[in-house]
Amino acid sequence: MKRWPWLGAAAACLAAAGYLSADDAPGDIQVLGPLAPIAAQIQWVRAHAARLAGDEGRAFALMQSALQLQPRSSAAWIALSNQLGLQFASAESGRSPGERAEWLQAACQLLEEGQSLVPHSDALALHRGLLLMSHAETDAELAWPGSTAGLWADAAAAFDEAATHARGKEARTAATAARDYARAAAATLQGSSSEL
Repeated sequence: MKRWPWLGAAAACLAAAGYLSADDAPGDIQVLGPLAPIAAQIQWVRAHAARLAGDEGRAFALMQSALQLQPRSSAAWIALSNQLGLQFASAESGRSPGERAEWLQAACQLLEEGQSLVPHSDALALHRGLLLMSHAETDAELAWPGSTAGLWADAAAAFDEAATHARGKEARTAATAARDYARAAAATLQGSSSEL
């Protein structure tokens, strides 16, 4: 008799996917144990499909459940923050400058929250700086405190935090260079606004 060891794992994954799709699924899904990473991947795939279908709310809910399954994954925190800070906060989203700023703020807060849970907090601080820098370069109408100069200053602070917690010399050097670039951009904008 042939044994198919993968059959049990496949059945468990399918069961987990069905379990997680229930609207009343509990927020803390620790019962999955070692299957949690697989279930999280299923949720990411489902979230991607929902986003392609134009159902942002469903995509966001699925991403949140995937993050709950892998709270120590830097990639999971970054993926969810990208949904907030790049998709929901993009100028192309049709949202007002104030709404876009609120979504970007939510993305930054999410990354700050994740820093206490992941093994390497510098990756999340660096990504926070990159989100802020991205908007500073592309969304001049964003209703951010201090306007574009404020975005650059906040990006510099995030890069400085990433440099402080960097795991190696190369990561520290890259974060420091990004910090210096963002500081210079903020200073240039602040200087030009004071001349007006």
